Amino acid sequence: MKAVPEEVIDNVIEKSMDEETANSSLQKLFEQHPQLAVYVTQENFDLLTEGEREVLQYSLMVIVQSAAITLGKQPILDVTDLEKAEEDNWAIRSAAESKKFEQVIDTYFESYHQEDLLAYVEDALIPDQDSPVTPIGREVLFIACKSLIDAIDKSN
Repeated sequence: MKAVPEEVIDNVIEKSMDEETANSSLQKLFEQHPQLAVYVTQENFDLLTEGEREVLQYSLMVIVQSAAITLGKQPILDVTDLEKAEEDNWAIRSAAESKKFEQVIDTYFESYHQEDLLAYVEDALIPDQDSPVTPIGREVLFIACKSLIDAIDKSN
């Protein structure tokens, strides 16, 4: 798939700034991609707080909508590719177990085709006092979002 440019991502974010639009977009996302609705309810996401679940869903929506705009159609999402990508991304994390996640993130960016999408995810998960994302949740969310990007990139 063609790389998703930062401008597209920024436009998607800007269009979904109000809660009503974001909620409507999320509903459409899960209708068009029911496998994503199943994905976000898997037990490996049970440890996420409600705020982290909202961040995950919103981030998945931004990724899929940005890919759709870039492709000019809804992206194909293969669940097998998503599961494989998630397994591969956790393997990278496990191999770097002794490092802090902030250091491991750089590994994911090395020669990565969808750098702007991944940078969006990293920025969305930056810890600050207003963020509902915990350090553990940050890793789970980052890997889930990167896995979705990988699966879309591979299938399209």
